[in-house]
Amino acid sequence: MEQKKSLTSDYLIKPLIKLVIALQLQILREILQLHLLHYTSLPGVSNQQNKNNKEQEFYTNEEVMELLRISRRTLYSYRKEGKIKSIKTENTIRFSKKDIDGFKEEREGSW
Repeated sequence: MEQKKSLTSDYLIKPLIKLVIALQLQILREILQLHLLHYTSLPGVSNQQNKNNKEQEFYTNEEVMELLRISRRTLYSYRKEGKIKSIKTENTIRFSKKDIDGFKEEREGSW
């Protein structure tokens, strides 16, 4: 009888532990992305870093849809398929200006 309880508790606990670890990793990724976004906007960064920061601007979903003249569903499909890279921070999704401009040029070049 004692052995059944142990097996059942192990059966229930192991998936919970895996879930907690996965959630902790996701939270750490989001914190790192927030720190990177914050760091790129600091005013006291050197000129070379400021130059790099200006190049690393970000677009919102709406801006990307307008620039590429696509629907929200198409943008979502492009993200899922890996055609367009995105950064998720908390509840927002951002797109690197450099990546979107490159995608736009590549797409226009293929037409």
